[in-house]
Amino acid sequence: SGGGTNGLTVTGNANFDSNTLFVDSVNNMVGIGTSSPQAILEIKSSATKALRVSGVDGSGYGLIEAWNSPLNANIFSLSRQDGVNSGDLSISAFSGIGLTGGRTTSAATSSYHMYIKSTGVVGIGTTTPAAKLSVNAASNALGFYMAGYANTTADLFRISTSTLTATSTAFVIDSQGR
Repeated sequence: SGGGTNGLTVTGNANFDSNTLFVDSVNNMVGIGTSSPQAILEIKSSATKALRVSGVDGSGYGLIEAWNSPLNANIFSLSRQDGVNSGDLSISAFSGIGLTGGRTTSAATSSYHMYIKSTGVVGIGTTTPAAKLSVNAASNALGFYMAGYANTTADLFRISTSTLTATSTAFVIDSQGR
């Protein structure tokens, strides 16, 4: 039903244009491209692009944010980092960013492959890095592997210490492995 200045009011499920937009009134879910949404909003598409977010102010940022309730803390956001490098992706999170791959079930909770804490420290194989970069491996796994181009004269690996005015080399492995 509808009418007047109040707009359109629908009671019960609503199906627009054969599941282009479906409103499940029993479970309070919306499906775009599906008549059986499994979340508050589910987008299902056979096209190559299922979702596009565009900035309306012309900045081209494009932004996806998740907030807690009652909307007083940004949980995470994805955006285009404009002004740094064109096309970069900025990922922001409340206390850290965990990355994992190869999962076939639920999302990871603590076994991230890489974790970046809000303090800027990075853990590979750990969510509690003890330094700027911490690499932890299983007891029977190779913890660190480095390969370089053998026909170059550049250093393969260098550890340096820095101050505000100078950099001092503490350890070098050159292209010959010395």
